[in-house]
Amino acid sequence: MNEKDLYDSSVKYIAKHFTLQNYKMAFDGMDYWKVLLRTTLLSGGISVLQLIACLLTAYGFARFRFPGKNLLFGCVIFTMIVPPQVIMLPLFMKYRFFDIFGIFKAVTGSSVNLIDTYWPFILQAMTCMGIKNGLYIYLLRQFFKGMPREL
Repeated sequence: MNEKDLYDSSVKYIAKHFTLQNYKMAFDGMDYWKVLLRTTLLSGGISVLQLIACLLTAYGFARFRFPGKNLLFGCVIFTMIVPPQVIMLPLFMKYRFFDIFGIFKAVTGSSVNLIDTYWPFILQAMTCMGIKNGLYIYLLRQFFKGMPREL
């Protein structure tokens, strides 16, 4: 709506003077196309990484026999049962004070803060530890188990 309609008390939901100027100002103010491109690249890249990791994990569960296979697959199923709200705070703390085996603390004297970076997304996608990855692994495992070994 136009600026006049903002101050008119008779206008509630339907504007008397239609304009698209507010959308243009919002697009310019937040640099919309640049943000849209970054978001698309991030979500697309993370989706591809997650797909590759889940495919490899599910294929391993479906085709190979190894000790502890049933226990590990039980852990995968358990990730579908646990609500995401339960692991939000531990994940935040893990990425706030990120340190692999104490290496960063030994070298620099402190841990690394990964909050407000892309690294938590990338690390969770590559290690198959995302919120819904248990479901994806389960579905892909069932698909691979149904395929003939000759293929």
